[in-house]
Amino acid sequence: MSEHSDEQPDWNAQRDRIIGLGETSYRKSYFPELQQRIRDLEKMNKELRAAYEQQTSTEAKLRHQIEENAEKEKEIRKSEERYRTLVDITQTGYLVVDMKGFVIDANDVYVQLTGRKSLDDLIGRPVSEWISPHDEERNRQAEEALLSTGYVRGLEIDYTHPDGTLQPVEINATVFRSESGDVILTLCRDITERRRRNVALQQARNKLTLLNAVTFQDIQTAAFSLAAYQELAKHVVADPKIHKYLDKQQVFLKKIVDTLDFSRNYQEMGIHPPRWQNIQQVFLFAISHLDFLNIRQDLHVDNLEVFADPLLEKVLTNIMQNVISHGVHATAVRLAYTEGNEGLRLTIEDNGVGIPIEEKNMIFDRGYGKGSGLGLFLVREVLSITGMTISENGTPGQGTRFVITVPRGAYRFTP
Repeated sequence: MSEHSDEQPDWNAQRDRIIGLGETSYRKSYFPELQQRIRDLEKMNKELRAAYEQQTSTEAKLRHQIEENAEKEKEIRKSEERYRTLVDITQTGYLVVDMKGFVIDANDVYVQLTGRKSLDDLIGRPVSEWISPHDEERNRQAEEALLSTGYVRGLEIDYTHPDGTLQPVEINATVFRSESGDVILTLCRDITERRRRNVALQQARNKLTLLNAVTFQDIQTAAFSLAAYQELAKHVVADPKIHKYLDKQQVFLKKIVDTLDFSRNYQEMGIHPPRWQNIQQVFLFAISHLDFLNIRQDLHVDNLEVFADPLLEKVLTNIMQNVISHGVHATAVRLAYTEGNEGLRLTIEDNGVGIPIEEKNMIFDRGYGKGSGLGLFLVREVLSITGMTISENGTPGQGTRFVITVPRGAYRFTP
């Protein structure tokens, strides 16, 4: 039995002996190549291990991302279900179309608004198919605005059902942009009842306007007739005391006529939509109703337009009437404007006696003044419809200076 040795074998020496290192064998010539191959294999093994670890890490990240996406999709699905439920509860039509106007999705309420039987009748069809012919141009303009601004609000158009029935709807649409592609989200509401109420309200308003017009005309005619008889009575009766009473009656009659005129104008205020109006043209129309031959006009508002109620002419008429009635020795009126941070300031000033400081804050109150006390009150009310304000900051003894402040967006300059 051989004696056991605690010495470890020299493995490197054994490897060298096996591959022929130190020998003159033909195998000796393969050693450098084998050594290089070993190094290559070790390098490759290291790269494979690094790639494996990277792949393992990437797979873990992907699994985590997939799980997160799944949770997000679940939340989105729940949110969409809640949103759809909310929309359905409010009887609002929900529609999704692509950027060319073809239907992608819709809820049952919208299907009913179009008069179709199911969603299958809408999917892949252009919305223009059920828009009434008389609203095609308005819808086209709304589509252009939607693509330009990204949204459309309060568009009222009619849908046509397959049986020819008209369905009035209100549309609010928004462009929703995402990586998967842009779509248009639309909410539609049935406004049949609203339109019926509006028609009934307009009919009632027309009747009331007609009644007021007849009443105003009858009272005004009676007032003019009474004024004529008073003049005749002055020629018949020579008593100065009776003349004094007749003069007072004429003052009250004029106040009645002025009040009727104010009531008619106040009734018309806000009924017709505001429009763009050239200040110089409106001013010239306004003074055409007054005796303005002896008052010089200095106008510097050639290209200025403001967005105002159609009663803007009445506004300038009342201001100019104030110049004639209370300006005493006014001989000139000047119109000009300046721009500032708050918008545009239109100034109307004269060279009369002006307004006392203690009265400046009261002249626009109803009932204040030497006449009916309604002229400048109407001026303030008409201007406020489109967000304009008016004040007076002239110097007493040198003339009045009315300043109309026009907010940005409510004025423009024409070429």
